[in-house]
Amino acid sequence: MKFRLRFAIPAFFIALTLSSPAGALEKTAAPMTDDFDAWRSGGTSVSCLVDYYNTCNGWVWVWSGWLPNDQVGVCFTSCCPGLGADVDTSAVFFWTSAPTGYGYTGTIGVFEVDADHCPIAPALASQALLPMTGWNFVDFGSVSVSSNFAVAFQFGPGAGTPLTIPTDHPLAGPTGPVACGSCYPSTRDSRTFYWGTVGTTQLCPGSVLNDGLCDAQFLWDASMHCVISVESSSWGTIKGLYR
Repeated sequence: MKFRLRFAIPAFFIALTLSSPAGALEKTAAPMTDDFDAWRSGGTSVSCLVDYYNTCNGWVWVWSGWLPNDQVGVCFTSCCPGLGADVDTSAVFFWTSAPTGYGYTGTIGVFEVDADHCPIAPALASQALLPMTGWNFVDFGSVSVSSNFAVAFQFGPGAGTPLTIPTDHPLAGPTGPVACGSCYPSTRDSRTFYWGTVGTTQLCPGSVLNDGLCDAQFLWDASMHCVISVESSSWGTIKGLYR
């Protein structure tokens, strides 16, 4: 069973109450900027890259009001069907950054997940991350994962964290059409989760971010390469499948 965050929708602003004691997430609509996909031009060739967001109507929701030590992330499915996979990098988009020295540095990691898509501690790999505005590249090296895994970010201990994270915008934007049911099916699986505050009000199953029409997805990607034996196929063939 999934917990869904549902609410009435003003045009540009909304506040909702979460399961955590002091949690009141707010979201505002913002136009998609031209540099959302600019990071791809600097990336290296990978076997396959997976993302679940769709910004076809030109708008995003920007979510704020996160608590210290909140954990959020995306549950990915390997793009190597029937094969082992190693996660190489992840790109995560933050709308606003935070200054250094105030406890805002968080931790991002790759996790195995249980049947409810919840991260299983400890992380397979993790590192500190002070998010910067825009795309943040995280190089995990090469982390072996099962068919389902999560990339999760835990906010730092700084009180009143100013960090904000965008999602896609299933509802119609102020100048754009409805995306959910048009650009993608209304039955799109939810892949973005809020797992509560680590150590106090952890949630499993996690909550999804729903804008009143459909579940919204973080602008996060994961790249991986397929692990195969030389007897089963050539590496060049596998790479060709996912270009």
